[in-house]
Amino acid sequence: RDVESGISFAESLKKHPKIFNHLFVSMVESGEISGNLEVVLEKLHVQMKRDHDLIAKVKGAMVYPAVVMFAMFGIGTAMIVFVVPKLMSIFEEFEADLPMPTKIMIGVSRFITHNGLVVVLLVIAFLVIFIKFYHSKLGIRFWHKFFLVVPVLSPVVKKINLARFCRTTSSLLKTDISIVKTLEITSMVVGNYYYQCALKDASKKIVKGVQINKVLSKYKKLFPPTIIQMIKVGEESGSVDETLEETAIFYEEDVNQVMETLPSIIEPILIL
Repeated sequence: RDVESGISFAESLKKHPKIFNHLFVSMVESGEISGNLEVVLEKLHVQMKRDHDLIAKVKGAMVYPAVVMFAMFGIGTAMIVFVVPKLMSIFEEFEADLPMPTKIMIGVSRFITHNGLVVVLLVIAFLVIFIKFYHSKLGIRFWHKFFLVVPVLSPVVKKINLARFCRTTSSLLKTDISIVKTLEITSMVVGNYYYQCALKDASKKIVKGVQINKVLSKYKKLFPPTIIQMIKVGEESGSVDETLEETAIFYEEDVNQVMETLPSIIEPILIL
């Protein structure tokens, strides 16, 4: 209806930000301006499919550890609340000197069974505080930093953000969107706060004539030398979009392999 009334397709989509994100609208707008909307939509389809596959792989790999953790918590709680109290009388009859871990478990069990309502309220309060902190600015910085340094997860988080950075930047550059706007949009697509800050910083400095590779090379913990070198080669040859697309494919395949092996890596930790 908006298009019939003379409003552009991109402007019409902007009215529905919860459905069509900034990346989608910007690419459609570029397609309308250049007269290549069909080609742009095809590229957008590839971008969304790759992005969906990437997120699906991550979610799929995390299902197993999440189920095990949930079951472990549930069984542990049931043991402390229902099983340990029944064993206390046996321990008391023996009058034996119990090991410290057993004494701690009995103490926790007694506290929970005698203060059930207080424990439930404390758990609810903790969850509310945790969720609020997680979504606060300070919480986002803390957790996003944590995921970048914690073993096992850190390489995965970096590869996912690098794959999304390369794929999104490549797709936007192919639609003739300026490099400054491309990096601004890409900063909204990558998930990690520190990658967002790095890309926003790059978009500001490029306006002043600084090359992308030189800006991003300052963030050595976020962008490995391979990425910097690929961007440098792309800038020198005038084919940043193509080099980043190749790099995106590499990281997407790498993430795919990691996600397939991640459950087997986490399994021993969960068993312990």
